Amino acid sequence: MPFATPAALQRPIVMLLGALVLALVAYDLYWLLAGLTHPPLGSHSFRQSQTAISAYWLLKGGPLIAYETPILGAPWSIPFEFPLYQWFVAALAWTGLSIDVSGRLVASAFFLGCLWPMRMLCRQYRLPETTFLIAAALFLAAPIYVFWSRTIMIETTALFFGLVWLAFFARLQERPSLVAALVTFLAGTACVLAKSTTFPAFVVIGFLIFATAFIADLRRRAFGAALVRCIIASIVTLGPLAIGAVWVRYSDIVKLRSEGGSLLTSAVLTEWNFGEWPARFAAKLWVDTIADRVAKDTFGRLAWLAALLALFALTQRRYRMPALLCVIGFMVPFLVFTNLHTTHNYYQVANAVFAIGAAAIGIQALLDRVWLGGLAALAALLVAQISFFLSGFGQEIRQDFTQEPTYRAAEIVKRVTPENSVVVVFGQDWSSLVPYLAERRGAVMSTWFPRSMFESLFQHPDAFLGGLPVGAIVDCGTTGYDSASDLIQAYLSDRAVIGEAGSCRVLAAAKS
Repeated sequence: MPFATPAALQRPIVMLLGALVLALVAYDLYWLLAGLTHPPLGSHSFRQSQTAISAYWLLKGGPLIAYETPILGAPWSIPFEFPLYQWFVAALAWTGLSIDVSGRLVASAFFLGCLWPMRMLCRQYRLPETTFLIAAALFLAAPIYVFWSRTIMIETTALFFGLVWLAFFARLQERPSLVAALVTFLAGTACVLAKSTTFPAFVVIGFLIFATAFIADLRRRAFGAALVRCIIASIVTLGPLAIGAVWVRYSDIVKLRSEGGSLLTSAVLTEWNFGEWPARFAAKLWVDTIADRVAKDTFGRLAWLAALLALFALTQRRYRMPALLCVIGFMVPFLVFTNLHTTHNYYQVANAVFAIGAAAIGIQALLDRVWLGGLAALAALLVAQISFFLSGFGQEIRQDFTQEPTYRAAEIVKRVTPENSVVVVFGQDWSSLVPYLAERRGAVMSTWFPRSMFESLFQHPDAFLGGLPVGAIVDCGTTGYDSASDLIQAYLSDRAVIGEAGSCRVLAAAKS
């Protein structure tokens, strides 16, 4: 081919791409440091503060397994994911760093760590060295990863272990070994425990890799090898899934110990997690979520180019299989956890990497044929990613959220209440934000809680709060509490206003 990459240019291109990857690592570290000490306000402060408050109380000596998320009353434990990420954060915070800083450093470390299994996978499929460097560049520049990797979130931890599981699982299909099997099992267990919704896409890809090798064994009548392969694959896949199922059962038992926790068991949240069947065919998923949001959060406004590159990769025999696996890995989570992905814009941290992989393989295929065209396509996507980030996510990182009503109200609570007291909060759904920022346990009462839960708090506070006193009440609005409006108004009446913070009032614990 007249425009294929000349041998003399291969090493300079590798060096150029390597320098680009290092520059993008510095780019990510810049944005990490830009908001390193910020409180977890802004996008999905609800989820960030929920993770942060769990790590905070682990640091304070709370239970390691049935960890506390003290926002819905005693006994304070409402575990969702296994606290693997929270353990790392609390351990780092033990050195004297804040939970905010520790949480961001841990998430960022796991994000950068993802490059290791990505490189392993590229080598496993004998892709050119440039393929990994292209994928790494797109990964490091993707707006969704630049932003969420510097938040107090579990996403990149689960992604890292999922990629490690997949990389070693693929290696097992060619070179079975006890060490590789052990690493695969442990990585899969860590992934499913860190965030159960991350693992299924990796399992699907792993099954397809296994099936290909298994069928090859049968064709060459290597029945013994096929049996061994089947046993190993079952252990390193079904084992972690079984452990994950045990954790879900255990966490449900813990949740049932409190009235608030009983509203959040896996059975209660089934429809919320998976969504209704028709949602998988709706425009909300295919147009609003995948095309208009996820594609741009991953590739900026040139997402259409990334799609064309992925399609091009599928037409190339050498790259068809890894590109197809990437496309499948990207789509599976949308079709399984439909409601979660249409509702939350951070869930795609688990699968956007596969879209990046497909686009990177497409660029490699183009680079093989027209080297200038491949480099131009990569440059165009990187510019699109960075410009999209700067116009959106980057603006948020630069914002000062310390004037937010919830932040100011929490500062007041922290200043005027004793450490062993509880803050009661209205008008914040069941967000952990005020209790976390105030460094207090909380009773955060949402509009959708049953009337009986308000009666328990108001009429039997000692039992509801585990004997701890109420230190203050934060009222950020009582609109929407239709089933318990009369109870709330009676509870709030005749209390002195300690402080005001925008739309929030901090009220005294005792009535005047």
